Amino acid sequence: MDPTTKYEYTSEASGYHANYMRNSKAIGVLWGVFTICFAIINAVVFIQPQWIGDTPESRGTGYFGLWQSCRQSIQDGQELVCHGRLDDFGSIISPAFKIATIFI
Repeated sequence: MDPTTKYEYTSEASGYHANYMRNSKAIGVLWGVFTICFAIINAVVFIQPQWIGDTPESRGTGYFGLWQSCRQSIQDGQELVCHGRLDDFGSIISPAFKIATIFI
């Protein structure tokens, strides 16, 4: 056996098996990395009540997220009034957001 070769295959089937095992390990590592990324995204969605918003210069400044929305107050125009709480499911703004909150 040549010392520079790592494997010596007795048949073509064992070569396919070695290739399959190497690829399955790579897929397992990628699966783990993507699972960790997905868990981080889910944590951010639940920790941050609002995460999409306008700039202060835009008309009708406000923010919304999965379970909370904030709009500019009509009286003074400076303060943001927020609606929606995670522990009060009825206060979430629409049925679509309620369903998304359940599934995430």
